[in-house]
Amino acid sequence: MRNQSATKLAGHLFAKGIAESEVWEILSQWNTKNNPPIEHSELRRTFDSVKKLESIAVVINMFRLPDFLTSEMVACNILKSL
Repeated sequence: MRNQSATKLAGHLFAKGIAESEVWEILSQWNTKNNPPIEHSELRRTFDSVKKLESIAVVINMFRLPDFLTSEMVACNILKSL
């Protein structure tokens, strides 16, 4: 549940255009209120995953996709190539 909440919070902040360092700071502060808090390394992995997905979403949104392609299909193919 905490990881899911951390993912949603980070995704929301990135989508709002908040700088990476600020997103990390907000997420870290949020985590201090968890009992127990998420381990630092686990929180960082969650943060990095969301950051990567948000970067892909920005690139996808720069282009008009053909109707038969969904952004999820494109994102899956990009992630497979990483």
